[in-house]
Amino acid sequence: MNQRHPGVLRHWSDRRSLLFVTLTLIVLLLPLSLSLPTFLQPAWIAISSLFCFNACIVNHNHVHNPVFFSQRLNTLFGVLLSLAKGHSSAGVIEASEASP
Repeated sequence: MNQRHPGVLRHWSDRRSLLFVTLTLIVLLLPLSLSLPTFLQPAWIAISSLFCFNACIVNHNHVHNPVFFSQRLNTLFGVLLSLAKGHSSAGVIEASEASP
């Protein structure tokens, strides 16, 4: 029998992960819709770097504890995390397993 879960997220606190990844993607896409003045570009690089680092932390948690009950939603979230980080998580897993 297929057991139904009360929600889409495994943990209520995963809303924070979704928020951070959404904000990361917005920050990264911002220069495509706005022409940032030259004096703001270093600040944008610093802020986007911090958001991308945060996306790496969210990805680490997502690999060990998937955010959603649905495998499809977890796969989609993994793709969004890859876009937010700039690389797929497969390379990180391989490097992690190869370390002594």
